[in-house]
Amino acid sequence: FDEMRLKGISYDTRDNAYHNFLNTNPTIKDKQLYRTFTLDPWRFWEWKEWLDHFDRFALPYISEEELQQNREIDGLDSEQRKRCF
Repeated sequence: FDEMRLKGISYDTRDNAYHNFLNTNPTIKDKQLYRTFTLDPWRFWEWKEWLDHFDRFALPYISEEELQQNREIDGLDSEQRKRCF
């Protein structure tokens, strides 16, 4: 899920979408929400976001490589992923 605050897709939208996803997919194995971005303290323009929505930054990090490995293990290819979103 990509947050785009200027387009109205915000932190709260993400939370609502994730809860709806869990409700409509109760058999999903991994219910942990991850972040795919690194924390860069030198990006001072994000400090307010750190304060306002710290739980976003406290999520466990998962790299794109790990995501791809998990997709391969689960047999989820890129065409199936496109239909999920």
